Amino acid sequence: MKKTPDFEVVREALSLARRAPSVWNRQPWQWRFDGENLHLYSDRERMSGVRDPDGRLAMVSCGIALHHCIVALRGLGWATEVVRFPKPADETLLATLVIRPSLVTSAVDLSMFFALDKRRTENRPLAAPGRQHNTCGNFRMKPCTMERH
Repeated sequence: MKKTPDFEVVREALSLARRAPSVWNRQPWQWRFDGENLHLYSDRERMSGVRDPDGRLAMVSCGIALHHCIVALRGLGWATEVVRFPKPADETLLATLVIRPSLVTSAVDLSMFFALDKRRTENRPLAAPGRQHNTCGNFRMKPCTMERH
C-alpha cells in the first residue's frame, strides 16, 4: 500500500474541494502539495472588493474548503490529520493536511463524498419582499403530527 497519494488522487480531491461555498464565490484559498502533505493558504487577493476587514469571511470560506478536501480524501481512501497554523510566522498558511492510507471508509464518509459532487451554488437574485419564485411548482407542505407512545 502506498504511503502517500499520487498527484491524480490529490487533483481529484481538490477538484471536489473547490466546490466548497465561499463568500461571493471568491474561493479565497490556494492549495499546495509537496508530494506528502497538502497545504492550505489564504489568498487575500481573491477577496479584493469584498468588505472583510478582519478576514473572518475568508477564514470561514477556507475552513469549508478544508472540510470538503478532508471529505474528498476520505472518500478516495485516505485519512487525514489536520495541523492548524503550522507556521505561526506565516499568517497565510492556515493548515497542513498530513495524508495517510485509510484501511476503512465508512458508509457515512462515502455518502458525504458522493454529496460533494452534487453541491450547487444558487446565483439567482432574491425575490422582492412579498413575491416568491415559483421553483417548486405546486409543492405543498403537509402538517407534521407527532404520536405519543
